[in-house]
Parts: sequence; structure tokens; C-alpha cells
Amino acid sequence: MTNGVTLSTDQLYLKKETRAAVDDVQGMDKVAKMLGRSQSRISHYCSSNRDEFMPIDLVAELEQLTVGKPGHPRITRALARQAGFLLVPEGGEKGEGRSLSEHLADVVGEAAGVMTAMKAAITGCALDRNARREALQEARELQDAAAELVAALEAQGG
Repeated sequence: MTNGVTLSTDQLYLKKETRAAVDDVQGMDKVAKMLGRSQSRISHYCSSNRDEFMPIDLVAELEQLTVGKPGHPRITRALARQAGFLLVPEGGEKGEGRSLSEHLADVVGEAAGVMTAMKAAITGCALDRNARREALQEARELQDAAAELVAALEAQGG
């Protein structure tokens, strides 16, 4: 049952990232207990069939629970992307203690991922919807890796 709700692509992306953050904490039951909300309320925040979104104070709490997980902070990163920005950790949270060559290897690896996804996805002269989604995710990961490389270079004196 869809409750007559039609969400925009940006709203669906926020729902997807909210669900991924909840999964990073090992599920709705655990998140519900940790955030002091019911499991059904957390489910509504993750559901593409509901127009309810997690309040910003709960987003902050949830993202604190996902520190150290891949993609952290998922929801904040999604909001930044929707506003046309890349989110780069200040002080190199992810990149702390990493060499420039390690950052460069990440960029090269992510670029290869984009090319692989695009090569696999091209049918005729167009991308089908799922393939386009996969290529977009790979491209976003490339953006993140490149932004972290830039931050690491700037941290070493530009």
C-alpha cells in the first residue's frame, strides 16, 4: 500500500540514505531503542511509501552512531549533494594518517569503478535505469575520493 504518496527523486535518495544509516547501526529495533522512538516511527522515516522524514536532531544522533562506518555521515552527505556540495571531513577524519599515494589510489580505483559501471551499463547508446543508478553511485564515490585527495593536498600546504 502506497498511501497515495509520490516522493521526488531527491526525497527517495534521502529515504535510501536514512535506511542505509539505520542498517549501519544494525537495524530498526536497535536504532529505535537508541533514539527513543518506536520501531514503526523509524520504519516510516525509511519508507518510500511515507512522506515523513527524520527530524534533524535525530539525524544528528543517528549519524553519531554510524561514525567509522563506510559512507558516514550518509544523510548529511546526501543533503550536501542535493544542495550542490561535496562533503569533505575537516581535519581528515577518513584520511587521517593516510599518504597522498593512498588517496591517489582511492581516486584511481573509484575512476575505474565508474568506467566499469558505464561499460557494463551501456546498451545501444543509452543507459537503462538500474545501470544509470549504479554508475551514478560510482561517480559519487569518485567525487568523494577526489575531494578527500584535495583536502589532503591542502592540509600539506597546498
